[in-house]
Amino acid sequence: MSIRNLQRQKHPAGGEMIRFLHHSEKVKPGTERPVSVYIPGAAALPGEMAVHFSTDGTRDCEPYVTEKLIASGAMPPTVSIGVTAASYPATLPGGTTRSVRSPEYDGLGPSFANYLIDDLLPEIRTILPEGLTISESPDLHAISGCSSGGICAWNACWERNDYFRRCTIYSPTFSSFRGGDSLPVLMRKYETKPIRCYLTVGNDDMRNSAGDWYLEAMSAREAMEYAGYEFAFELFQSGCHGIGSCDTPVMERAQRFIWKDWHIRKVGIRHFPPRVADIFTPGTAWEETGDPMPAAPECPYSFRGSSILLNGKPVAECPWPVSDMALSSDRWRLYVATKSRRFVYAYAILPDGSLADPYPHAHLHLKDDLTVPGASGICIDSGDRLYAATEPGIQTTSQQGETNTILPLPGNPAVTAVAFGGDGMLYARSEDGKIWRRPALTKAPDGTVQPPDTPPF
Repeated sequence: MSIRNLQRQKHPAGGEMIRFLHHSEKVKPGTERPVSVYIPGAAALPGEMAVHFSTDGTRDCEPYVTEKLIASGAMPPTVSIGVTAASYPATLPGGTTRSVRSPEYDGLGPSFANYLIDDLLPEIRTILPEGLTISESPDLHAISGCSSGGICAWNACWERNDYFRRCTIYSPTFSSFRGGDSLPVLMRKYETKPIRCYLTVGNDDMRNSAGDWYLEAMSAREAMEYAGYEFAFELFQSGCHGIGSCDTPVMERAQRFIWKDWHIRKVGIRHFPPRVADIFTPGTAWEETGDPMPAAPECPYSFRGSSILLNGKPVAECPWPVSDMALSSDRWRLYVATKSRRFVYAYAILPDGSLADPYPHAHLHLKDDLTVPGASGICIDSGDRLYAATEPGIQTTSQQGETNTILPLPGNPAVTAVAFGGDGMLYARSEDGKIWRRPALTKAPDGTVQPPDTPPF
C-alpha cells in the first residue's frame, strides 16, 4: 500500500486528524510526501462530504475555521486534505533528498491535479471512517494554496475543471518560473470556465527574476474580470509575500466566498469574454456526435506534402509539409497550415492563380509539453475569422491577424480538425477520433466574395 506511518488522533477543534506519508506508485512514481486529513466533528457524520485540498499542508487555523463554517451552514461538511510538494528520496549513499516543488506546483498542465484525483484520493478513501463518502460533484471540490501552491491550486481548477471548481490563491506565482506568466493571457482568451476564486496579494509582495507578484496578481485580477469569472480580490497594503495565508479571518472570508450559496447554486460564469461571445452563447456546450466531419468548402487549391497545387499543378512550395488550407472570405488570400511551425501562413492569390508574398498570419499558443506546434486543420467563417485545430484547442484569429480565443473540447484533448456544418453547428475532431459539435453564432462563407468583418480585438 502507498500509505505509510499512519497516525490518527483527536484534534482540539473537535474532529479527527489523520497523518501519513504517501508514496506514489501511479501518477508520480518514486515520490513521497506527508499528507494530513481532517475529518470534522461527529455531528457531520456519516454521509456524503465535500473535499478541500490545501497544497501547503493543513494550516493550524484550518480545522477551527472548517468546524465553525460547517456548523453555521456557510460551507458543506468537508474533508480537508493537506498535501505538500513531493520529494524524491536519495537512491545512493551521500545523496540528498530532492524537492520538486517548482516542477509540481509552478509547472502548467494537469499532472498534479491528476495525482490528487487519480492517485492520492482513492488511497484516502480506504482510511475514511465507515459511512463517510466524498462527493463526486465538482461543485463540492475545492483547493487552496500560497505562492507556488497558489498557482498550483488555480491550475488544478483550470486543467481539471471536470473535478475542481473552487479555489483560494494567496500570492500566486503567476510568474516566469515555468510558464505561469502566461496564465493571465490565457484567462482572457480561453472560453470562461466555471471557477470561483478568492485571490489575495500584498502590494509589497515578492519581486525577483521571475516577475513581480503584485503586478502579476493585478494582471490576473483584470483578466478574471474581463473573462467573466466569479472571483473576489483582496489587496493588503504594505503586505509581503503570502500575507493572510495563515490568518484566521482571511481564511474565513475566503471560505465564505468560495462556498457562498453552495447548497442552492452551482459554480458558474458571469459572462464570456467578447470574442468568445461572438462565437458561442453561454449555456451551450459541446456534445459528442456520430455525425461525420463536414466536408471542407470547395477550393481550387490542394496540397501534396509541401507542394501547393492549383488544379493539380504545383504553383508554390511551402518550406514545410502542409496540413490544411482555406480560402479567405474575400477569396484573394490562401491560408496555409502546417503542423511543423506555430504559425498559419497567408499567401496572396494573383490574377493568374499563382501565389506570392506569404507571411505569418495566425500566431498560435502552444501547450507547455507540446508535440505538435502548429495546426492540424483550419477553416474560416463568413467574417474571415480563422479557426485552427491545435493541441490547446480551437484557436481563432481575426481577419487582421490577432489570435484572440482558445476554445477547448471537453477533457482538453488536442483538436485535429475543425469545420462548419450546414446545420448551424461548429464541428471538431479530437485526437482520439471523437467528433464534437456545438451551436455557433457564426457560419461558413457561402462561396461568394465577402469582405472580412471580424472585430480585431
